[in-house]
Amino acid sequence: MSIQNLWTKNRPLLQFLGVAFIFYISWSVINGLLIEPDSGINVWLRDSESFLASGFFNICGFDITYYHFSERQTMLCMSSDCLIGISNGCNALILFIIYTGFIVAYPAALKSKVLYFIIGNVLIYAINMVRIIALIFIRIYAPDYLDFNHHYVFTILVYGSIFLVWRHFVQRHPLITKHLSK
Repeated sequence: MSIQNLWTKNRPLLQFLGVAFIFYISWSVINGLLIEPDSGINVWLRDSESFLASGFFNICGFDITYYHFSERQTMLCMSSDCLIGISNGCNALILFIIYTGFIVAYPAALKSKVLYFIIGNVLIYAINMVRIIALIFIRIYAPDYLDFNHHYVFTILVYGSIFLVWRHFVQRHPLITKHLSK
């Protein structure tokens, strides 16, 4: 098989990988130079997640407040006991970027990409809020299980959820899979 035939047969896949690679490199440069550590987006995500989590617990009868522990972390506390911290690495920004990169790179109609961009990013935010709330409950009622759930259970659930949305997107737009099955 010639290089040209190989390129023609696998063009959608190679274009997807190329765009994904360019998106990744661009994100790395932008993140390293402009966004980290204390950008508006990181601060907004941390503050909004902290505000919503503390509000949820206050509605449920817990007296939980949040405060800025450092430039890169917000703490959620009950009385004098700090329950969890939300740092830049926990605010889901990287998940939004990974998810968006996949959607941008995958060959599909713009309307569909916009729809999946919105649905997926709202879902990621909601899943991260559930994760934060669940971690606070775990910290209050079963603190010995906090590290395991934080590092393993919720990582699998969050990335698994993102994978399922990607899978649904790819199944609805099988441009690459059509070419791979030939």
